[in-house]
Order: sequence, then C-alpha cells, then structure tokens
Amino acid sequence: MRDILIEYRKKLQNLDEKECILRDLYLREIALGKIQGPLTGFPSIDKVHLAFFKQQHIDKPLPYMTATEYLREQNKNNLSLIAIDCKEGLISYGELFNAIDKTTLSLHNMGVKKGNLIVGMFPADTPHEVYLLYGACQAGSAVSFIVQKTPNDTICKAINDFPTKYYFVSNDDFSLDMEEYIYKNTNIKNIINVSQNPLPHKNRRTISWQKFIEIGFNYQMPKINRSPYDLLLMAKTGGSTGEPKNVMINENGFNIMVHQLLNSELNYNVGDKWLRVWPLFSASAAISSSHLALCAGMINVLRVMPEPQEFAKMFMKEKPNHLCLVTALIDLLIYSGIKREDIQDFVKTAGVGGESITPQFEERAEKFLPDYLGYGYGCMENSSSAVLRMNKGTTIKGKIGILYVKTIVSVFDSESFEEKSYNEEGEICIQSYTQMIGYYHDEQLTHEVLRKHDDGSVWIHTGDLGIIDKKGFITVTGRIKRIISVYSGEKVYPVQLEGIISKVLGVIKVSVIKAPDKDHEEYYVPVACVVIDKKYNIRQVSENIISACEEALPDYAWPQEIIIKDDFPYLASGKPELKAMEREIEEKLVGR
Repeated sequence: MRDILIEYRKKLQNLDEKECILRDLYLREIALGKIQGPLTGFPSIDKVHLAFFKQQHIDKPLPYMTATEYLREQNKNNLSLIAIDCKEGLISYGELFNAIDKTTLSLHNMGVKKGNLIVGMFPADTPHEVYLLYGACQAGSAVSFIVQKTPNDTICKAINDFPTKYYFVSNDDFSLDMEEYIYKNTNIKNIINVSQNPLPHKNRRTISWQKFIEIGFNYQMPKINRSPYDLLLMAKTGGSTGEPKNVMINENGFNIMVHQLLNSELNYNVGDKWLRVWPLFSASAAISSSHLALCAGMINVLRVMPEPQEFAKMFMKEKPNHLCLVTALIDLLIYSGIKREDIQDFVKTAGVGGESITPQFEERAEKFLPDYLGYGYGCMENSSSAVLRMNKGTTIKGKIGILYVKTIVSVFDSESFEEKSYNEEGEICIQSYTQMIGYYHDEQLTHEVLRKHDDGSVWIHTGDLGIIDKKGFITVTGRIKRIISVYSGEKVYPVQLEGIISKVLGVIKVSVIKAPDKDHEEYYVPVACVVIDKKYNIRQVSENIISACEEALPDYAWPQEIIIKDDFPYLASGKPELKAMEREIEEKLVGR
C-alpha cells in the first residue's frame, strides 16, 4: 500500500497547472458532498479544505511574473488613486510607478544588476523601502532591509556578508560616526540618505536621494531577463528562539502569496486603508502588509510604531480597514478603553500572527473586534503564512483555520516522513509555490528545513506539532524544538503548559521557558513567565496557576518557578524574545 501511495504521489507532482486546477475542482465537489468519491484519509491528497473556497478562487491562473509586473497589472486602472499615505504626503499609484521607474534607472546605471543586493535601514513611514523593493526587482536585483537601531558593527557584518556596494539610510539612523565606521569597515561604494533634508556628512561618497535619482537621468535601460524564481527579498526571521536567519524569498513568494489572499473570502476592496507600522525587513511586513495592500488597490498607510501608550490614539486617528498585528498590540487596543462600537464602522479585518494565541486572548479579541480574529499561521520560510481564518465560517476556537487555496499542509512523522491521517498528531509540514529559495549561505540548515520526501516532493518542516481534522481545520499542539528535557528523562512541552496556565483567571500573557536545573548540570526545568491583569491579586493568581498545573500534569512538568512580569521583551518582529527571558533567568540563578 505504501508503494502504491508513493507512485500516486509522484504522479501528482507531475501534473501541470491546468491539470491541478481540474483536480482541485473535482476534490472541492467531493468535499462539498455534491459528488461521491473516495477519500484516502490523507489530508495532502484529499484537500478537504477546498470546500471553503469558491470555484473562481480555484480556477484563476497563478501570476507567474515579477512582483512589479503584478503590482502594475493589478493597478492599471487605479493610477489616479492613492497608493501610499506617509510622512512625505499622499502618493498616487501613477506617482508610485514613476518613482519606482526612476529608482530602477539609477540602480541599474550605478551597476546594480542581477545577482546584486542592496541594503537599507528605514523607519516604517518612508516610501523609499517600497521604491527600492520594486526598483530592485525591475533592475534584476534584490533587497535586504535591516532592523532600525542595529549597531554599526552588525550593519557592517550584513554589508560584508552579502556583499553589497550601496547602503540606503534615513536621518533617523544616520550619524557621522555611523558614516565613518561603515566606510572604514566595509567596501561600500556609496551611502544614500533618502531624507528630504539629509543631515550633513563628511565623506563625499555619501549622497542624497535626489543626487541618486539624477544618476538615472537620460539612462537607456536594457532589457532585463527576470524570472519569477529569482531572489527578491532577503528577509530576517524573528530570532525568538535563536539567531535570526536570512531567508531568501523569490518573486513567486510575493505574488502567489498575495494571489491566494486575494482569491479568498477576505473582505478586501480597492480604496481600503491598510495600516503598516513595520519596516520591510520581514516577509510578513513586505508581503502581507505591503505587497498585498498595494496589489489590492488599497491605501498603504505607513506610520512609525509609537510608544505603547500612544498606539491606541494613533489607531483611532488613522481608522484603518485592515491591519496585521501581534497579540500584544491588539491587547493595547483592548485595554485602552476603546469599545467595540467605536471601531465597527471601519475595521474589516484584523490579522494576528507571529506567536500562539491563548483561549483568553481569543475571548478578549472576540468581544472587541467587530467581525472575527483573522489568526494566521505560517513561517518566513513559506513567505509568511500558509493557514488562516478568512471569515466566521473558518473560525473555530483553538484551531488556526484552514490552509490557503493553492497551498498544501499536512502532518508527518518527523523521522520516517510517513503522512498521518486525520486527527493524528505529527509534524506540520507545508508544500507550496511560495517556499523560500533557502537560507543564505547555509545549505545544511536549508536541507534540514526543506526536506525531500520519497515521492520527490519538497516540504517545509516547521518544527511544530499538530493535527488536521476531517474538515481540514488545523490545531497546533506543540513545538518539537521547544521541548524541555528534564532530569527524570521525561519531556515537557511548553505549548501544553502555556495552554493550561493561560486559562487561569487573571492571566493576560504566558511564556514557558527553560532554566538550568541547579541540581543537575546539563538539564533544564520549566519556568513560567506571566503577565497578570492588575485587577487581580498576584499571589492568588500564582496559587491558581500552581493548582491548575498540579491538576492537569505530572509533577515533572510543573513550572519550577512563576515569574511575574509587567510585560515581555519583544523582538522587532513583535514576537516575545524567549532567549532574552532565558538569559535573564540564568543570570538570576547565578546571582543566588
């Protein structure tokens, strides 16, 4: 039977796009109960999730083109409409395309061509990231954006690692010390300051954006042979559980991801406002909060993330129709005093991702948001997400939703690669058109994540454990890499502990991390970091947490300590910085 399945899966790998569409339409009819057909019991073959999509979502051809071509095609009738609202004013789609073309000419005339990379560091409210992204695409090259406030030595490492000849920056991060350090420690040719009134500089190789644009005047652009499989963005992973990695994402990662979101039941309309507060260093910001908004003909509202106490005020001022946030930011809105009725006239979708959500958070969000919590699940290695709740019909508490229309997600034995059937736990794996090219200069790690199965198909192994039910809904049950091995030989799953603790009344946030076992070297114990609602008694909530864990789990899995925090440290991506909390615990133990 196993050999028969392998041969059948091999045939599926050889289907062309038209044949895939016809098969998906047939499977949709089976999933809807309109025709009788056999189900194999394997989610990757049955594709029961297609019941949630309309026929036109399935049979629309994929956009095999460059990201800039797709952006133009989607907005050929929107040239007079507003594309970007930023600190430099309102920019129409026609003006955006004009700025992209000027950027392209200058980049190419300076020598930026296929295989090259340009590096930049910007605040979220400047349009120059957008110009450079699509301009690099047209010039045949790629971009990498660095997180703001990155130290000079780390900037130099990025420049030297890639390598690149051009570094773009704004007044927000420019200084004479930075200028001198970069020229001294890299082979950079030019620093370009994109600010309208750039700060003074010492080195003549540092030029303004205007001078940069003038380089392209009267330049005749040659024909560029650009493939949808070419590198476009060097994205940064969050680094919440280790060192950030450089993920290589191609044109397909941008276009086919957006194509799937536009061909769904999400309530997107031309002229809607999408609030983006993240710079484009990550795939979720560059694709889900920028390329998506622009390809949908929306107004991409670019704003710098304010201080936490000011976020709700900014949100109410901008009145966005769509936004993607992390749970901490949605909680800021919930606890700010804003009422559901205050936002129901403008919020259409509110997505949240980057971390697991607790039942308590879902309850808070459900009472606050006018429609539903658009929770997404995925990874940078898949160009952002693969699973989502796109409407109330795909929203079930405790489940992360259903997979995208052109994406396959299933669960496998992480060692044998045998696919699990419905309601069986295994490692969540993703097969898609939007898989990363790989990790930059790390073939070993690339092969550890992009694994080839017996049928020749390549899957992203996420490291998450989960199950898929018979309707295609996915539940995340744990994290393979987030397993704490205790001295007794047993394994503790932080996600399981977090799920129990999060249900305790008064708990707002919880992260279970590992701490050194002071009695047994080289082993660890679980520790719970908790944020408690100030309305509740800390001692009582802590006792309730202990009781809940003792009732639900064996003693080796109980948290050895409960640490009450005002809030968690966060990475630039908005994820809790687990490594920072673990270091804090270790330092605390050493000081005892």
